[in-house]
Amino acid sequence: MKDFRSGPDFLCVGMPCSGTRWLYDNLQAHSDIEMPLIKELHFLDRGFRSRTLNNRLKKIIHRETNGRGVATSHRVFLERYAQAPSIPGLPEAEAAYLWAWKHGTAEETTFKPQAEHFDWYESLFEPYRPKMTGDVTPGYWWVGPDTIRTFNERYPHMRYIVMLRNPVSRTISSLNKQVHKGVFSLAEAHELIESPPSLPQVLANGELMTTFGLRSSQAIMKWAEIVGREAIQILTLDEVSKAPDRVRARIYDFLGQSAPASMIDETMTSNRKENRFPNLLTDADTSNLRHSLRAEIESCKVLVGDAVMNW
Repeated sequence: MKDFRSGPDFLCVGMPCSGTRWLYDNLQAHSDIEMPLIKELHFLDRGFRSRTLNNRLKKIIHRETNGRGVATSHRVFLERYAQAPSIPGLPEAEAAYLWAWKHGTAEETTFKPQAEHFDWYESLFEPYRPKMTGDVTPGYWWVGPDTIRTFNERYPHMRYIVMLRNPVSRTISSLNKQVHKGVFSLAEAHELIESPPSLPQVLANGELMTTFGLRSSQAIMKWAEIVGREAIQILTLDEVSKAPDRVRARIYDFLGQSAPASMIDETMTSNRKENRFPNLLTDADTSNLRHSLRAEIESCKVLVGDAVMNW
């Protein structure tokens, strides 16, 4: 059995468009926690991200060109992350993921990490020791039971965090982002809400799957059945909006950390992606989604109780 400290201390396993950037920033803000330079490592669902690596390398060059230094821990991390293409299986895993995301019909990611893949993954966290560190990848909601089981067997003491959001608000946020990015037209967005795609159609298009195929309650229970409900801390974006200090304290307490207020720079831990993509949808769209997602809303209420009673 590998030593727990050889891997991450905690994992954020979801959900997209639910405040995971806020979570990452607040984890990084703690003096005894240092997060990897790349927020979403995507190890369990796709192996690695070549596009993310290239973008990060460009940013490092830009920072150095402008006379701003880069922490040694981040530099070592990036050097190790860049080794991914030379590790058997990782480039193929990414290619398979991208194909499935655009054209496939799989209900979960097909990547099955092997021992050498875990060795590479663990090396990414070593530069940040002895501080606590972890992996915030909302795409892990898509990971299948076999991969979750393998991960849990390797790291039996792992702590898991979930950022949850009102299913209606989360769907609207995701769809607005895609409309602003040109993935769907506004007319297509209205049509999708009025006639939600069937499951096979959703799974054949990654963007649709993230928007309409994601059922947070099912994803959480899938992880809980293997790692144990007590190992999972569920937070809601609604709570973050109302009482960020209280949620921040819950996160640190869950991870066994204390955090005097003086350590936290509030300007760096606000939800800086909030309202990034203005809402283009109508009240009728919201009403239609509330009707189609009624069962999911009730399932989420069972998981977290009072925090979502106004959904």
